Order: sequence, then structure tokens, then C-alpha cells
Amino acid sequence: MLRWRILSRILFLFSAVWVLFPGSSAVAAVESCYDRISADSDRPAPERVLYVLVDQTTPWTEKEYRKKQKTINPVSKHIARHISQLASNWPKRGDIVSIITFSAISQGRDVAEVLVIQADGLPPESAQDRWRQSQIRAFKACFRNQRLKARIAIGRGIRNVLEHADGSIRRSEILQSMHRFTTTHLKRYPNADITLLIASDFLENSSVMSFYRKGNTFEVDDSAALERTNQARLIPDFRGAKVFGVGLGLGSDLFKSFKKTQSVADFWEGYFKHGKGNLIELGRPMLQRKNLD
Repeated sequence: MLRWRILSRILFLFSAVWVLFPGSSAVAAVESCYDRISADSDRPAPERVLYVLVDQTTPWTEKEYRKKQKTINPVSKHIARHISQLASNWPKRGDIVSIITFSAISQGRDVAEVLVIQADGLPPESAQDRWRQSQIRAFKACFRNQRLKARIAIGRGIRNVLEHADGSIRRSEILQSMHRFTTTHLKRYPNADITLLIASDFLENSSVMSFYRKGNTFEVDDSAALERTNQARLIPDFRGAKVFGVGLGLGSDLFKSFKKTQSVADFWEGYFKHGKGNLIELGRPMLQRKNLD
């Protein structure tokens, strides 16, 4: 009897969770309690939105890491879970989490939204005056576990995306991808507080510039690189969003030199500052925090 209750509980929690593989044309979601009772017009607008942007050229798993480095960095065993926990622990009632992949636009790999999840917020007081008693009961039954379902879906979705990283993609067009993201996605919720969690090695390798020389990283002249980025009109407007970066240098030789690491970090700090983004922390490669606060 106890085993049946546990199984029933698990099935209930996962009953409204859909997670898609990258490349699917649809967008995954957790069923909204408002949709369940046909009251979508009463759903409050989100006050906070988290965008998780995943660079698919970065080796997020041990398997992909081994393709780039002969020795395994212990961080490679934990970083995927680290990213998943940061994102899944973030949402409160009413918040939206959007997972977006990017890599090389010039190779036909456009910025793509693969998962959108909203944890339902409480309805306005006036709504329950209009709802039937059957709607109220159904909403309460759904709402009780809806945020937990959202967190489960976020964690599973991010792990799925990270597992499908592809180190064979030769270009890493981070600058173009960030510009594309800000002009196509960032305007969607104009009244919400925006947080960005960017998962990338942050090693640009494009026709604009490259942080590699003969296959190895080098000490970047951050001022010159920033000026070149500005001349290419690739410093977008991040609209004051809070920014967290995770994965700096992952899968490369960057960390063998403090000067090289610092030069790349300095470039990105200047980049986000000029782009009106509030860079809170750039993980080297992991963040020194458990929550995106």
C-alpha cells in the first residue's frame, strides 16, 4: 500500500511536465492551473523572468570534455548539476524561466528557445468572485504542487540541453548570439525584472574575433577587443538585466594562466558594462554561490 502511494505521488508530480530535446519545433511547458480551469485572462503578468542561455559548443559533460582535454577537470563532473540547481531553485510564484540555446549563427544555428516554464502566481482577489466553485476547487488542487512541477521540469530540461552540447561545432559566435537574443527575446517582458544565467566557456571564436591562437587561448587585450566589438556594433542593450556567467574557460587551457583568465574576464566585464548589463558574477568556471540572488 505504501509503495502504491509513493508511486501515485511521483506520477502526479510528473503528470504535467513535458521536456523536449533541442531541435524540436515546439516549446515545452508545465500546464498552467489557469489553463486547466479556462481562466487564462486572470493569470497575473510575470514580475520576474530568468533566461538561461546555454552555449552548445561548450563541453558540459565528461564525455564532451574528454574530446577537448586529455585529463578530466573535476569540475566537469559537477557543473551540469550546478547549472541545473541554480535555475531550478530560482523561480517563485508567478516567475518565468526560459531556456535558450546558442552556438554559431553563421552555420545556421540560430538562437533557439527550447523550453518555457511559468510557476503560476496567485490570482487577483476579484477572480474568485467570478469563478464557479468547481473552478476554485480545481485551481486549488492544481496550484498546490504546480511550482514543484515547474522546478522539476526546469532541472530536467536544462540537463537535457547540456547533454546535447556538441564540441564539433567549429564556431563559437557568442557576441552575435547575445546581440540576436537581446533584439528578439529580451523585449518580450518589458515590465519584468530580468535575470540572465549565461552558461558558456566565454571564448569567442568567430569572424569578428577569436580568443584562440593556433588552437590555444592567449592573453587578450581587453580594451582593443572591446573597441573591435563596439565597431562591429555587437554590444547590445541588456536593459539593466542582472547577469551571471558560468563556465569561463571550461574545456580549454585558459586556467593554466591567471593573466589569460583575467584578461578574458576583463573583456566580458567591460562588455556587459557598456551594454547596460549588471554583471553580478562570472564563474571561473562555477559560481561561488548556490542561488541567483
